[in-house]
Amino acid sequence: MTNLKNCVKPRERIVRGAFFVQFTAVVIIYDKFRRFKSASVRVRGVIMKVEHKLVRSTLYVNLIGELDTGSADYVRDEMDKLISAKKLERFIIDLSALEFMDSTGIGVLLGRYKKLKAKSVPMYLASPVRCVDKVLTLSGVYDIMPKLNY
Repeated sequence: MTNLKNCVKPRERIVRGAFFVQFTAVVIIYDKFRRFKSASVRVRGVIMKVEHKLVRSTLYVNLIGELDTGSADYVRDEMDKLISAKKLERFIIDLSALEFMDSTGIGVLLGRYKKLKAKSVPMYLASPVRCVDKVLTLSGVYDIMPKLNY
């Protein structure tokens, strides 16, 4: 296992505390090999990850895990940070690794859609798995957020 302390600046270790240092180090290592920046949270034993990368002015966000009541606040906060921090032309959410989503997840997506619409940025949903696709189809989300298959 890699020694994570060597991946983080000492100043960050003192200011932010040990938990955040390890969290930051994991993000740095993951970004080095996969070109995505990642953040995650564990809720009831299930890990929910939000990965992102900016290519030109398109922000790609991968949701990995289960988007439900337990993880909705975390995902909402992470996506809001990304939306407010960057100037975007497109926002694409990859749902290929999202195992489960309930109505709370739809609320998270609709809330981010409204924020992006206020900035005139289109939002797309990409490659949802079968169960998530069914929820999005039945709820009519695809009428306002187009589905991409790639």
